[in-house]
Amino acid sequence: MAQQKPFFSVVIPLYNEGPHIARSINSVLSQTFQDFELIIVNDASTDNSLEEVAKFSGPRVSLYHREKPGPGDYAARNLGIEKAKAEWIAFLDADDEWMPRHLESYFEFIDTHADINMFGCGWRYEQKGIISTDRYYNSHKQKLTLLFLRQSSKLHRHTCRMEVVEYPQQTRLPLLHLLP
Repeated sequence: MAQQKPFFSVVIPLYNEGPHIARSINSVLSQTFQDFELIIVNDASTDNSLEEVAKFSGPRVSLYHREKPGPGDYAARNLGIEKAKAEWIAFLDADDEWMPRHLESYFEFIDTHADINMFGCGWRYEQKGIISTDRYYNSHKQKLTLLFLRQSSKLHRHTCRMEVVEYPQQTRLPLLHLLP
């Protein structure tokens, strides 16, 4: 019997984020929307990152390895995209975390906006009791729209990635190639 594809593929590129990766993984596994696979791509980490990842297992969690770290984390993202099974790919940096309804909010928005291929949302950051947010988050408080934002808030269709989005190896900035 064929295995059903998950609705989301969550890709976490990992390079020396041992102190943070468990928090990131937990934020994915604790989502209210549970139809996803989690793809972690180790980009040749030399710290305790792999020991932290080894604490998580299950049929939805996959770990892939690159032998040589890429520039930035785009080589690892590209491998994660290549391995993704879902139509929708979401990115999370290894030192970031999502609010519990992150994927559920995207799912609801996708359901009502089937013609859109890429989504983004605002961000909220807290350190030592100081909260920082972007202007979008402040004005919409977690509503979603068609925006191109930071990696941990971006989601796009798998087919869109193949035709529209390119992650170059030499830069930290994704390039968009809008096709007719």
